[in-house]
Amino acid sequence: MLSEAVMLHLGEKLGRMSAHEIVYEVCMKAFTDGKPVIDDLLEREEVAKYFSRADLEKIMNPELYTGESAAFVDRVLADSKR
Repeated sequence: MLSEAVMLHLGEKLGRMSAHEIVYEVCMKAFTDGKPVIDDLLEREEVAKYFSRADLEKIMNPELYTGESAAFVDRVLADSKR
């Protein structure tokens, strides 16, 4: 779930497919090297260009995004109408 929140925010800056690829690669790397995902995200220049550690911590805080599902659905529906 946290990766989805990161992907949504990254997608706004880099495009959906690029965000998906980055999040997939970072999650796999974090799994294999045992480092926190946030550290691996910040090592990516294209992520660090747009997001600070504080930004990512906020994005990855489940208490701040679980109640936003209605907004996410509205955003997807609006995008699909374009």
